[in-house]
Amino acid sequence: MRKIISTLICFFVMVSAGTNSASAQDSVEFAAAELSEISRQYAGSAQNWSIVTAVADFDATTNRFTIGPEARRQLTRFTESWQIVDQGRFRHSELISEGATVFAAPELRTTDSLFILHRRSVNDGN
Repeated sequence: MRKIISTLICFFVMVSAGTNSASAQDSVEFAAAELSEISRQYAGSAQNWSIVTAVADFDATTNRFTIGPEARRQLTRFTESWQIVDQGRFRHSELISEGATVFAAPELRTTDSLFILHRRSVNDGN
């Protein structure tokens, strides 16, 4: 009985590991109308659509995009960075409400310009 349970556990672990690795390497294909949702899912926000279109292949005849495995890995790394920047924006807003415009005006201007530069880069698909 123990051997059967052990075998079943091994089987389920291998199947689930194989499923996860296979799905992580699959391409994602979607219609252009789904770009906003795909951007939210794979790039952290719908406003990051330009990043998705920069790494995806577009088929004009079918009006569909394909995100290959390497592009998915790039989007995962981008999303991790995006979340850090987004947390920084939130903290930035908190600091402004706590008086940063008075007590740290030069630092605030520098941070503002960096956020603007980041947004431009994302909009340009970089």
